Amino acid sequence: MEDYLLAFAMVVLTALFIGLTTVGLVEFA
Repeated sequence: MEDYLLAFAMVVLTALFIGLTTVGLVEFA
């Protein structure tokens, strides 16, 4: 179960990182 939670947390963090990076690039451009 811990592995499932870890994988879920990594997916969420990755999605947030990609989203923030995209927003930053759009605002910077």
